[in-house]
Amino acid sequence: MQFVPVCDVSGKGLAETIKTNLRGLGIDTKYRLGQGYDRAAAMSGRLHGAQAYVREENPLAIYVHCNSLSFNLAVSDACSLQSVRNFMGTLKSICDFFGTPKRQNVLKIEILSDNPSDKSHRLVKLGPTRVERHDSVIQFLDLLSPTVAALEKISEWGNGDTSSAAARLKQSVCTVEFQVCPRVTAEVFSICLPLSRQLQTKKPGARRSTVPCSRSRRVPPAFEE
Repeated sequence: MQFVPVCDVSGKGLAETIKTNLRGLGIDTKYRLGQGYDRAAAMSGRLHGAQAYVREENPLAIYVHCNSLSFNLAVSDACSLQSVRNFMGTLKSICDFFGTPKRQNVLKIEILSDNPSDKSHRLVKLGPTRVERHDSVIQFLDLLSPTVAALEKISEWGNGDTSSAAARLKQSVCTVEFQVCPRVTAEVFSICLPLSRQLQTKKPGARRSTVPCSRSRRVPPAFEE
């Protein structure tokens, strides 16, 4: 394994870089029987992607997506459902709302009042990765009751903009659709994360890839209710 600087990032240039470096490592490229990359056009393009130029020389080098990437794309498509998008948007708004010290202190008081032994005193902001999104959703479910209580208290403040925003967020959280979405999302993520990690191993195999699904699922406390 090695890292190679690339100057020509066109499909043809990338294919040539791959071929040159494989030969430099003493690998006979005529025995290439498969190739797997991400879905970037320069790699996967049907006519001018690196995989197309490789297949001109090695017709048997069939191109397939990375297993983990294909799985992640399927999960991303599922997250594009309107109800899930609405939930994620509202969750982000709630995390941003409690971003000031004064509001965060109200949330902390409610968390300690609900469970004095709880060491988590703040919500986890949504991040770009699956792990960060999973942690954010799980944390939100664990702190759902004190979060609603904090929003209710802040909605009674004299500050018009702040109290109105808190009231709107509380109203959104209390809808049936919103209550269902984080529970379903957390359950899906609890299956996806270990499976995705397994697909990134050298030889996942269909049978081995199903093992973490049954052994590593974490059902959040709020889901059990």
